[in-house]
Amino acid sequence: MSPDSSTAGSADDDFKLSSTASYSSFFLPPQAFSTQSGRAVTDDAAICHQLRKVLRLKIGDGIRLLDGVGHAWLATIVSLERYSTVFKLETLCDQGESTAKERCRIVCLLPLIKGHRFEWALEKLTEIGVHQIMPFATTRTIVKIKDDNQGRLKRWQLITKEAAEQSERLTLPTIDEPAPLAEVLHNLAAPAGSSNDSNNTYRLLLSERSKAPNMVQLLARGKSSTDNSDTAAGGPSTLCQIALIVGPEGGFTEEECGLIRENNFLPVSMGDTILRSETAAILAAGMAIAIASTLD
Repeated sequence: MSPDSSTAGSADDDFKLSSTASYSSFFLPPQAFSTQSGRAVTDDAAICHQLRKVLRLKIGDGIRLLDGVGHAWLATIVSLERYSTVFKLETLCDQGESTAKERCRIVCLLPLIKGHRFEWALEKLTEIGVHQIMPFATTRTIVKIKDDNQGRLKRWQLITKEAAEQSERLTLPTIDEPAPLAEVLHNLAAPAGSSNDSNNTYRLLLSERSKAPNMVQLLARGKSSTDNSDTAAGGPSTLCQIALIVGPEGGFTEEECGLIRENNFLPVSMGDTILRSETAAILAAGMAIAIASTLD
């Protein structure tokens, strides 16, 4: 939505806003910001086009700029050209994600599924607040790893960037290059200051047609991914990371299931119905975020 131009002062006036709700958000790379000069500059033609031709903003109008690592500024446009735009940084309005998101990091191991469904999942996982998405291939994935990974990864990053702007996230999710399942499991790291076998790390395999523990109940009582007992562990703590893995169309092979178990993933259930891969990933991530938001 375009800001009301009557509320915007000149580039040299103080620019104070009581709310950012009506101001469009754009991510710029961290190097685009100069706090010393109080300016930010972009030469991204797509952003310039969006500002000029789609939103029809002009010099003096307000906007919300994000650096992708947790900072947001209210800014005014001081120069708006076809291939370059200069902003004056007015107010640093946010300096970090919400307490729940700082407390619990959500990682989604997502199988390569058909293009439009995979991209839809990327969009929704970004809106929900997932921190990292790790695409992987298995024996039964229909979509395979190709030589043009960089081109595909660039498109995925654009999708998540636009979703983050729309949902007013402060940070961008990390999207790894697609890799075989074994490699992705090997690359999965514990949160800083924690370890893969601690009560702060939860590795959950979204399981169908099984008598696995209910995911919500398991997380609510704080059961560790490496503990198969029914003993409560007191709930996730500050360094919590929840890693979720969902199977491809056709599911995992027995060998792949064994590999996942060897990497300390605990099967969990989300109900009686059989969900598509993208539906299961989005639902599970939403549950994890919701539970994280209730932590003390």
